[in-house]
Amino acid sequence: MEAYRQLLKGSLQPFSTVTMVMFAVGLDVRSYRRNTGFHTSRISYFYQKLLFFLWLVYLIHVLATMVGSDVANQVGVNTILARKMPEIIAFLVWAVMMTRRKEVSILLYDIYHLGSVFNKEFRPLWVKLGALVCVLTSLLSWLSILLSYTEEECKSLLVYYNLNFEYTPDGEDCKIIHILNIFYQIATYTLQNAVAVLYVIICCFLSDLLNTHAKLGCKRMDNLSVKFEYNYIRNYLTVHESILKVLKSLEKTMSLPIFLIEICDCIGLFYGLVKLDSIERFSVPFSEVQYLKISFVSLRALASFLCVSFAASSVHEASKNTKDAQEGMLKRILVSKRMIDTREVFLLFVSHNGTPFALSAWGFFYFTKGVVLATAGSILTYSLLMLQIAR
Repeated sequence: MEAYRQLLKGSLQPFSTVTMVMFAVGLDVRSYRRNTGFHTSRISYFYQKLLFFLWLVYLIHVLATMVGSDVANQVGVNTILARKMPEIIAFLVWAVMMTRRKEVSILLYDIYHLGSVFNKEFRPLWVKLGALVCVLTSLLSWLSILLSYTEEECKSLLVYYNLNFEYTPDGEDCKIIHILNIFYQIATYTLQNAVAVLYVIICCFLSDLLNTHAKLGCKRMDNLSVKFEYNYIRNYLTVHESILKVLKSLEKTMSLPIFLIEICDCIGLFYGLVKLDSIERFSVPFSEVQYLKISFVSLRALASFLCVSFAASSVHEASKNTKDAQEGMLKRILVSKRMIDTREVFLLFVSHNGTPFALSAWGFFYFTKGVVLATAGSILTYSLLMLQIAR
């Protein structure tokens, strides 16, 4: 309870490491918790305003390079999508999260409050490792690109970024490109990774709460000397409904950003499979440096897709476990020889009669183990089909 009082005062933030990464790239979800008396400092306020402006500049530059360079040079649609879609999705994720930052902050508050009911604390290692992954992924992505450019490629790429204007001194092209790329990689991947990491941590925590709640019901059910009283059934289902309420809030708040991130991951997987198949046509030195870059893009997308999908699907599995526990309680009450209170039977029946809860990617598909594997198989099949058509 002491930790919970600290949370109310704003002195304790269980997600502070990940939320600070979000804050660093222009998303402040710290300022809207319920009745905490938390106030954003003036420096933080102006810092967020600056990043708001930089995000708009980022979008304008992405669209300008797409229209002024790609379209003007008649680049293929597939190439434009592979090159620009991750950047556009990064901006969309930021824009959606900005409009929902109050809901995200309240969601984090409610999750910690729910954990205090079960006397469960967040594992700091999860949050710290998640924040480290957010930073390292952007850094490694930049390093994989850093090793893949020659001076001539840097020069042509700089002309591309400068919208076909060339005004840099000779020999400085790669230095400027490396500086530009690190900002682009941070903008493109850091916030997406932070949102995905936060989503994975929340899903794992809530699925753990559901499994714990189901085990409590099964433990009481296995104890034949214990009777199921109406008050216990009511309290048990009240706690279950409070978990479902938080899950529904998570679904409403985060489903669209997760949908965008999953699209970006699928594009990364498809891009990697297509590029790795065609890389053998180039010279050996070029193939070696490009292989590192393309492999990293594909592996990052695969890891992100699987982590998000399986973490979200674990909620569905945990929800099925709670339904099984409720079914066992209902059977135990019905076969007991004592006087049956129709209220407790009706409560259990109504709760058990619903389908297990499943998170979704903005309603387009629901995260269950079967759907995750089917989606991965569909991406692989479609990629192989496109490779055969290209040949």
